[in-house]
Amino acid sequence: MTHSDLPTISIIIPTCNRPEGAFRSVQSVLSQSFDGVLEVIVVDDSPTATARTALENLIQSGQIQYVVNQKVHGAAHARNLGVKHSRGTYVTFLDDDDIYLPGRLNSMYQVMKTNQYILVSSTRFHEFFDFRTIRPLPGQISGEFSVQDIQYKNDIDIGFMVKRADFDRLQGFDVKFFNLEDWDFLIRLLQLGKGYKINRQDYAENVNPDRERQSNNGYIGISQIAEKHRAFFGDQWYAKMLSLSAQSELTLHLSKVLSYSCQYKTLAPLKLYLRNLIKNESIHK
Repeated sequence: MTHSDLPTISIIIPTCNRPEGAFRSVQSVLSQSFDGVLEVIVVDDSPTATARTALENLIQSGQIQYVVNQKVHGAAHARNLGVKHSRGTYVTFLDDDDIYLPGRLNSMYQVMKTNQYILVSSTRFHEFFDFRTIRPLPGQISGEFSVQDIQYKNDIDIGFMVKRADFDRLQGFDVKFFNLEDWDFLIRLLQLGKGYKINRQDYAENVNPDRERQSNNGYIGISQIAEKHRAFFGDQWYAKMLSLSAQSELTLHLSKVLSYSCQYKTLAPLKLYLRNLIKNESIHK
């Protein structure tokens, strides 16, 4: 294989017990217009490799590479395994219940190849039941951003693009995370440089209420992030993150926020509690 035959971008799609969703996600990648070489790697993270039948024709035709995860299961490990099998200069990701809209990869690549940013992403929107309903997500950041812009909330979808070399440099996603491993990775990555988010809504995130998502238990990941990055962000950030974790778990009580505020010398937990109190009162009026 010559150097020119090597992929420019490798797209990693982990899948678990969603064969129809995986097929839809893969098709959204294969329909992208791109002058370079794309490499699509599907990592089947289900114990019985359920996506194989749905993807068989694409596997046999060589349009995708199909990898079965036979070891530790979970999104972080599956994505890392996909990158391990990749050969592209850049890597990006797609969940098996989401899709790319036309032009996404090319628009991100045009920014990424300038070498000004450590990562490139774009804005997204929610879709329900195969686009029967779509919902814009207001207030998303766009343009240049830094680690401070995501210190309390991750506004970057999993479909960000990064150099394979930088992904390897950080040893990929932390497999100890139950969820929110992408947020943890982005915090580490953005300490190396700034990112750029294109103001183009081309990542469709499926949020059907009948689909289980690990992010539904986000308080676990928030707590892990708080412990891991406390030294970088400081104690006042740590106190607010503990409060956000409790908020997600529905255990944010006055005694707890007062304890956090006193111990870490910040009013952030108390302010968060009061905002929630006012919000809940207005809902029940």
